[in-house]
Amino acid sequence: MEKRYSEMTTEELNHELLKLKEASMKKHQAGFFSEAAVLEQKFYMAKSYLMNPADFIPGQTYHVTGYDGKFTITYLNGMMAWGKFDPSQEEIAFPIARLTN
Repeated sequence: MEKRYSEMTTEELNHELLKLKEASMKKHQAGFFSEAAVLEQKFYMAKSYLMNPADFIPGQTYHVTGYDGKFTITYLNGMMAWGKFDPSQEEIAFPIARLTN
């Protein structure tokens, strides 16, 4: 049985990131874009566990990798940042590893 990302060591997470990135690239090259997108989401989720959620501040605006527009965090729940793209009122969540200043 596989471990949860929250149970993995830094070394295990780094190994998982390499594995996911490789698998995603192979799926993308083979034309399986939806499967590559799922692996990419897993990559960002795993990468989030190498980051500190306290570095992401509600009310601040960030860029979301792979998306256009500014994303403002409303609140954090674990490794997920919940918020809205300006000017939308729809609240959505992203793994914190997907956010950049």
